Amino acid sequence: MPKLDGRAFYAVPQDYEALWGADGTDEAWYVGLTRPGERVLDLGCGTGRLSLALARRGAHVCGVDASAAMLRLARRRAAAEGLVIDWVRAQWLGLDLGPRFDLAILPYNGLQHLLDLDELRSFLARVRVHLGPRGRFALDLHVPQAALLARDPEEWFGVEEGPVTPGGWRVLAEQSRWDPVAQVLTQRWRLGGPQGQDRLMELPLRQCFPQELRALLEGAGFTLLAHAGGFQGQALSPGSLRQVVLALRA
Repeated sequence: MPKLDGRAFYAVPQDYEALWGADGTDEAWYVGLTRPGERVLDLGCGTGRLSLALARRGAHVCGVDASAAMLRLARRRAAAEGLVIDWVRAQWLGLDLGPRFDLAILPYNGLQHLLDLDELRSFLARVRVHLGPRGRFALDLHVPQAALLARDPEEWFGVEEGPVTPGGWRVLAEQSRWDPVAQVLTQRWRLGGPQGQDRLMELPLRQCFPQELRALLEGAGFTLLAHAGGFQGQALSPGSLRQVVLALRA
């Protein structure tokens, strides 16, 4: 069964959006943080879903992503709407655009792609450098789920029939392997194709616990303004699936 690394999967934006794309419940929250005329840095902008929404709001948006394919689609979508957005292909850790932004956003689990603690600290320092005085940083990511972390790493779990890509691929089963020392959960998916083909995709994501996230942000020079359990301001609780965070550059 051919293996498909998670990062390579971003090279096919339409497949990514079909199988793994966000459901849109975050858009109103991120757009609501922004005032017309503000300068916004969208980190991990992908195909431009939120960048476009923020530009429609009247913000001056810079969208950053490492995937050339995702940015090509983002550019086409912006051009189709006549929206002017500054698209930058770059890795986060080497980013140097200057301290010119009022708001930086890191949506849809982006922080979890940084697997190493030193990388996390370096990245948060870079975000702070890019923010002007009283700049804000908004992000959302998973709350680690005990049931998922405790799965047998050799067991495959069947997936109910779900989305299908434009090319006819869908997820058949998933598997999880938890490394409690590195705090990395590697998820694997078996994909089935229209002619019965099989592919294997895997993606490691660092699990960031709520108190750890708070400490990392404060250590990087941010003051936490909100740490919620959802985009409607729900209290963060043992039953929360998502952490929604707004921090201020101190």
